Amino acid sequence: MPGHGLPILGRMKRTFSVLTLALLGSLAQAAPAPRTVTIGLGYVPNVQFTPFYVAERLGYFRAEGLNVKFQHGYVSELMPLLLQGKLDFVVGDPEDAVFARNQGAPVKYALAMYQKSPVTLFGLKPLTGAASLRGKTLGIPGPFGSSYHAVQAYLASAGLKEGRDVKLATIGFTQQEAVRTGRVDAAAGYLNNDVVLLRAAGKKVYTLDPTGAYPMVGVGLIAQDKTLGTALAKKVVRASQPCHSPN
Repeated sequence: MPGHGLPILGRMKRTFSVLTLALLGSLAQAAPAPRTVTIGLGYVPNVQFTPFYVAERLGYFRAEGLNVKFQHGYVSELMPLLLQGKLDFVVGDPEDAVFARNQGAPVKYALAMYQKSPVTLFGLKPLTGAASLRGKTLGIPGPFGSSYHAVQAYLASAGLKEGRDVKLATIGFTQQEAVRTGRVDAAAGYLNNDVVLLRAAGKKVYTLDPTGAYPMVGVGLIAQDKTLGTALAKKVVRASQPCHSPN
């Protein structure tokens, strides 16, 4: 009878609504909570970490079920946190991993961000080769890291000695200012950072490439042995790798 169809239809609608809510509730419960991963970035917020910033902004980490957090600082400060389990990964020089490993730390280097080290020697006056550094003051962040070892190798390749032929001045990460103000004649920095910013400011910049004497890969991910090979490591690599330059 037509009159009996309306109550039945109403009950069907209510039943369908209840089932829909139950299904949505079960799906919400089934979705795992994002896993927080903390990555130490071995410098101040800077363009060199753009691949990680972009991957986070575009949701690549989120797509892997990760809630990424970044912590900036010097690698010397971040490595102890990595070993204490307070950081999952550190972005640093391969030398950082080598030296830590040599001291017994269970760490390894992975995911090279650059196939060629971006370390360069730059100045605002002509640089025509290693010999042009003779009698000059060359600024370095300090006696550590890829820039320092690249400088040492470059000077040695030309028969130059620190102190006798070239003065090395520890200037921290103030290379651009130190070169611009004439505090040093040249400085060791990054081709994709210091040089780019100085040229963007209208400066004519001269560079020397030390990588022929020091053929090292650039910065990359450093993790504890127990982390590499895990699902977490694979997710972090998958999330960040698409945003890295081919070089």
